[in-house]
Amino acid sequence: MTARPFAVFSLAVALASFATVAAASSWKFVIPEGWADLSPGKPVPEGVPEEVATMTQSGIFVVYGMDLEGAKDGFAENVNAVVQPVVLVADEAELARYAAELPAQVRREVPGAKATILEQGVVPIGGIPSFRFVVDVDAPQAHMRTLQYVIPGGSEAAMLTYTSTRDAFATYLPTFEK
Repeated sequence: MTARPFAVFSLAVALASFATVAAASSWKFVIPEGWADLSPGKPVPEGVPEEVATMTQSGIFVVYGMDLEGAKDGFAENVNAVVQPVVLVADEAELARYAAELPAQVRREVPGAKATILEQGVVPIGGIPSFRFVVDVDAPQAHMRTLQYVIPGGSEAAMLTYTSTRDAFATYLPTFEK
């Protein structure tokens, strides 16, 4: 495996944009079957670059998973979850505010990147109104598509982000939505 699948790892970190340190929480997230679990405290699989291992183990993410087997095309599809002590009411007004800020946030955190929101809406996740975004991210390192959920949880909110190449997105979408 080449290092290229991990070249856009810093972008995945940036897409967890409202996070700097993960909050302690009781949230439960599931890594897709067959994917490597690089979450804090988990053993890092052989071949994962030290920079990636350090970031995934840093505590920024509550969960981080990668499809290392799928990386043969030069990109390792991935999922990460960040939980922050943020009170969020997922309604249309807050959705509009969040959507308006998202492209600028990506530009600030990934120099040279452009984010285009393809879909946005308020959807139920476990019966709780949450945000759902599909976003194209054009960065110098890669052209990706993300599926992102922002889920309120009392005094916390979780951002769950799935990232793939644009070409692979339709193939991975059922896995992401599962």
